[in-house]
Amino acid sequence: MLLWRGGLSIVVGLALLLFPMETAAVVGLVIGLWLLVDGFSTAGLALQQRSHAASWGFTMFSGVVTALAGVAVIVFPVGFAVVGAMAVLWIMALGLVLTGIARTASRASGWSLVTGLLNIVFGVLLGGLALAEPAGGLVALAWLLGVYGLLFGALSVVIGIRLRRCH
Repeated sequence: MLLWRGGLSIVVGLALLLFPMETAAVVGLVIGLWLLVDGFSTAGLALQQRSHAASWGFTMFSGVVTALAGVAVIVFPVGFAVVGAMAVLWIMALGLVLTGIARTASRASGWSLVTGLLNIVFGVLLGGLALAEPAGGLVALAWLLGVYGLLFGALSVVIGIRLRRCH
């Protein structure tokens, strides 16, 4: 299983590095289809609840909203990917700044203080990049995830091969 996981991570990593926007669109389509199927399934559950005289209104509402979200993501997969990636960039930037502030405010010294200050600097830079050059930030995020996928995948394959040799 680890070999499959590693192989898939390598494929996704390469796709993100070589075709970041196309990969984002495919991921958006998959998520859109999932939302659509989940929405229809939830609406079907609501109809079952209704036939058993159970409370079903909120379940139906949830199913319809989920299905509509799925349609929106299918129609605009790249837009979904861009909005999602921007949210990730902002969350990362905020997390870095808050972690850095917490570390420096805790009377840290030495390397701990340096890492706190680095967190703040890189958080501000990441947030500034997201504001000044959103497309560049998105491509950089895709490349970062691509490199991570390659490294994680390669390590998973190596570990998987080693585990097979041991057994």
